[in-house]
Amino acid sequence: MKSEEIVTDIYTLKNNIQDLIQEEVSLISYIYGNGYFVEIIRISNIDNLIDEVFWVDIPCIAKRNVAKISSVDKEINTIHDILNKNINNSHYLRRCFSELNKAIRFPIDTGFHCYRAIESIRHFCWIKFGINEENYPKNQSHKSNYLEVLQWKKLQDLTWCKREFDSWKQDYAFNARHWNHITISGQQREQIFLDTWKIVDKFLESLISIDK
Repeated sequence: MKSEEIVTDIYTLKNNIQDLIQEEVSLISYIYGNGYFVEIIRISNIDNLIDEVFWVDIPCIAKRNVAKISSVDKEINTIHDILNKNINNSHYLRRCFSELNKAIRFPIDTGFHCYRAIESIRHFCWIKFGINEENYPKNQSHKSNYLEVLQWKKLQDLTWCKREFDSWKQDYAFNARHWNHITISGQQREQIFLDTWKIVDKFLESLISIDK
């Protein structure tokens, strides 16, 4: 694929190209019934001395997680311990990690999948802390979504991340859910990743403390 435009953000360019090609490949997948997936691995422009190779990682996350990566066995064992201590609702936490994986793989839906990841741990709170109608019965003063509000409040209390919750979910998640995708730049995508990983990290830290 060739372009005459001057590239100022190589990651936004890569994501946009991948989204365009994936749409066409998805059409082919529909016809053949095969799950084809596009991954852009390199962008080159000899005249402008651009030669960028893309790996499977998200650079901003790989950078912030250097310590975790250097002790990956310990990190995985810690998460397995959390899952084992919360066996009745562990599937919500596993779903969170699955959604984060999708957020990495599908640039155009990064906000959507990150929000679903956070929704998954909200449901985890619902079960673990009994935030349901049995423990919080409705009355006439309660709004219909009051349990959901209480669940979000509990999650924010556990993570101390109110700003991270409020900063992006409306634009990038709710719009995507209703098929009104908003163009996302490389920088915006990076901030969504950083906010989401911070929320999940803080949540896991709280669970470790609670389950001791």
